[in-house]
Amino acid sequence: MKSEFVKQKVYAFLENCPPDFDYPLGGEVKFPIDGELRFSELFPNGFNLNLTEVIDVFGKLTSGDAYNLAIFSLRMAVYAVESNNTRFLNDNLWALCVDRDILDWRDVLVSLSIAEDCCLRMGCDFQNAIEPYIVFTTERRKRTIIQDYFARTSEMRDVETMGYKGIFEDGRLQYLKLI
Repeated sequence: MKSEFVKQKVYAFLENCPPDFDYPLGGEVKFPIDGELRFSELFPNGFNLNLTEVIDVFGKLTSGDAYNLAIFSLRMAVYAVESNNTRFLNDNLWALCVDRDILDWRDVLVSLSIAEDCCLRMGCDFQNAIEPYIVFTTERRKRTIIQDYFARTSEMRDVETMGYKGIFEDGRLQYLKLI
């Protein structure tokens, strides 16, 4: 029953994502889109599903769905910094871990870097924040997170190394693509 509730809420949110919701932060789409903050509050401390239920809920994601969930997670991380509320970051990191290896591994590294930068700006430990959600990943994604990302030095995980520049100005945080 719980997995059906999660599935219903996730796919209802995904249906409302605009077609120009570009990676990594939604492009020109203003924050928040309809229902985005409500959706972010549905699963405090994750959604308490087991791995079988996670696979059932997220096993049929399209590529667009997977990217929309990543975009959502990163928008919540940015909103957490802007609102100085770590809950928006911590409660929504699950969305970076459930796509069943659809996201390109390079985009996973960029997503992790942006989320970690948001954590650092708030004085929290990213590895501790995402750890509860790693159990929802595939073995391949687990290796990407642990061996390909966290095994790097902090300099090699930095957003600028990943090709983005984080700018916090007038209460707004943006990540601009470096050329």
